[in-house]
Amino acid sequence: MPLVRVVIVDDHDMVRRGLRGLIESRLRYQVVGEASDGREAIAVVGDARPDIVILDFSLPLMDGLAVARKLKELHPRVEIVMFTLFEQDRVVTEAIEIGVLGFVLKSEDEKYMLEALEFAALGRQYFTPTLAKVRSEYSKAATAPVGLSTREQEIVQLIAEGLVHKNIAYKLGISIKTVETHRTNALNKLGLATTADLVRYALRNNLVPE
Repeated sequence: MPLVRVVIVDDHDMVRRGLRGLIESRLRYQVVGEASDGREAIAVVGDARPDIVILDFSLPLMDGLAVARKLKELHPRVEIVMFTLFEQDRVVTEAIEIGVLGFVLKSEDEKYMLEALEFAALGRQYFTPTLAKVRSEYSKAATAPVGLSTREQEIVQLIAEGLVHKNIAYKLGISIKTVETHRTNALNKLGLATTADLVRYALRNNLVPE
């Protein structure tokens, strides 16, 4: 079985040493590089060509999300496990959209990091129990009604299906201005900023038929 090559990115030397010891205690893995900030991480991954990057969220120069985005752009086959102190679903959601597969809290048992590496090596998504619970609670909240009218929800769905305002207006028998008004009201009610945000909301909340 070929070795799984790993790069560790964390701004604390003690954390990196601890992770290296943990990872190399398993014969399947080989640590091929380390970095202590975002820019160094991009350079090290480019040189070392790992299979998996363990990526701290809080980094100097570039945060973990910015680094993850750049790494997936430059090296789409590299899998990323986010290593974080935070339980914020916003961070996890954005990371998923970038292509991050694993999420491990620094406060949880080290066995979860090994499990995350196993899942990442197989191309499978992984959450530690605490983060899985946070995601579950967020998903329940996200699917709860947020006060969108039937028409607003209908327009959000059609936008997510790829229709432009002119086509939505024709389909629903209303003016383009009315479509724009409903779109703006939906954005305001959901606390979103862009059409892309609306599309993501619709996908997460199953407003788009399969």
